[in-house]
Amino acid sequence: MIHILGSGSIGCVIASKIQRPVSLICRTMPKQHSLIYELPDGVTRSIEDIQFQNASTITPISKLIVCTKAGEDTYNAVSSVQHALSKDSSILFLQNGFKRNEKLIKDTNLEKKSQILNSMITFGAFLREKFHVVDAGTGILRTSTHLEEPLNDNSKELIDVLMKTNYTIEVVPPKDLENTLKSKIAVNCVVNMLGALLKATSGELYEKAYVSNDQIMPSNEQLIYDILREVCEVLDLDLASTANLTRKASLATYTNFNSTARDYHIKHMTMPETEIKYITGYVIEEGKAKGIPTPVNNTLYNLFAMMSHLRELKQV
Repeated sequence: MIHILGSGSIGCVIASKIQRPVSLICRTMPKQHSLIYELPDGVTRSIEDIQFQNASTITPISKLIVCTKAGEDTYNAVSSVQHALSKDSSILFLQNGFKRNEKLIKDTNLEKKSQILNSMITFGAFLREKFHVVDAGTGILRTSTHLEEPLNDNSKELIDVLMKTNYTIEVVPPKDLENTLKSKIAVNCVVNMLGALLKATSGELYEKAYVSNDQIMPSNEQLIYDILREVCEVLDLDLASTANLTRKASLATYTNFNSTARDYHIKHMTMPETEIKYITGYVIEEGKAKGIPTPVNNTLYNLFAMMSHLRELKQV
């Protein structure tokens, strides 16, 4: 049995694609006890053979995929099922951000009972409505152990199951994954931040001009370059290859409305409730610690905060 913690878009798309048995751990149980899985071309099918559980009804966990949002959501969610983790369990974390689970691991002593797998993913999905997930296409899941150690049996079994999906699964050393995660942070600083601010899909960010809210938006090429120049200096990344990766990742998920944009515009979360503090916020803090200024990323971060605050004031 594989347990998936979090019934958002990534949790639902993985639950739809991996072999059974699988359990989806949710805050609220679905009335229909099934998922609707929609392919990028619009073809849909009902996924009936999924067990739905919550923290109070959870069965013993040997293999756990964590798909909740980075930060407090993940901290609370994992803490709520910690009692069900079996000896030598495997926990695979799938979230945006860098070093986002250090506090959780330290506070809960997870590593004493479980093997922790960190990861980077390039595939996407979104929810058309609760428990109706739209697959944004294939991509890569790159993972490594949190510590320098061999995979335990549960981790091997979990990775074997994921390899049977149409995702490309790569197991790499921890240091290699750290470098990959830095590159993913750079991509997210463009896609998540600008997607949320401009209410644009990933691919639209690279259009020469596109329509948003009935207005013609100019090209973002120079702004994207300025964001990446700062991020690469802070994270010690090569600018040319990072810029190429960002463009490639954006165009590969052209129609995807990124998670931060969905949280802000569709779920009406406030800016502090989104993952952006683990993305752009992380780069800004690292820049401060290293004495590297990040005026462009600072401005965008503050603009997002102001936009969110103004919306809250209008709702009062």
